[in-house]
Amino acid sequence: MRHGGGLLASVPVPALWQPGWLLMALLLQCLVWLALALGWRAVLRDGGGHAPRLDQVLVHQAVMAVGKYLPGKVWGLVARGGLLARQGVGTGQGAVLAVVEQGLVFHSAALVASLSAALVPTSMGWSPWWSPVLLAAALLLFVSARAVVSGVALPLAALVRRIPGQGEREPWHGANLDRYRHWLLWYAAGWVCHGLVMVALYLTLHGGEGVDPGLLGLMLLANTAAMVLGFLAFFAPAGIGIRDVTLVGLLALLLPTPEAVTLSVAMRLWTTATDLGLGLLATGLHLRR
Repeated sequence: MRHGGGLLASVPVPALWQPGWLLMALLLQCLVWLALALGWRAVLRDGGGHAPRLDQVLVHQAVMAVGKYLPGKVWGLVARGGLLARQGVGTGQGAVLAVVEQGLVFHSAALVASLSAALVPTSMGWSPWWSPVLLAAALLLFVSARAVVSGVALPLAALVRRIPGQGEREPWHGANLDRYRHWLLWYAAGWVCHGLVMVALYLTLHGGEGVDPGLLGLMLLANTAAMVLGFLAFFAPAGIGIRDVTLVGLLALLLPTPEAVTLSVAMRLWTTATDLGLGLLATGLHLRR
């Protein structure tokens, strides 16, 4: 972090003050939260037969965002499960829907990563056939959407139904995956918006200089891959270290290493600040209702 701070200080001051791009980054960050909240509400409504208000699902998003900063990364899921129980969602049903939602997170990440990687060859000089292959992989991921998660969600649904006092006492909708592709698009939109946040921060740090399609694709790919690896590092709060190293390593394919480190530090500070800030805002709005 100290080295990153020195790199930030070396960037020309006028380039650091770009209120237009900072405002765009904030708007995109809000869209990330909105897309994830609407996606989760659609899962609860279509897959679980519940229709929570927008302020309620935004609070769900807040506890998930804050929970990832605790080692183990299960705290957000546990806290959200408690909120669901108070809103009438049974424990068994909530567990199945949580598994479906986590499947959506990783599945949409793979979809966005495939599409983003297809843009990178324009700057990397890769063989042209890579792009159509990656685009075909993205199409396959979307077409096979339901099958990807049903292999986990349906057996879990059957297992939960056998737990005394869980499955029998609630109407069962947890295995309903008919709207899975619709849910997937909400989560994919969240990933794209989050990657564009990093693009806006990059433009802030570089005085609004343009981003070509190859660099745009790399930023979306790097952000998605780094976040996923951070999720998988259960021992690291918010994937600290794992996510940052991955982000720098991928960005350095097209950016000088100092710029990659600077952008990684800026993204870490931004994400932490907005997770806490938007989480408090969502909770405050909910409590006022």
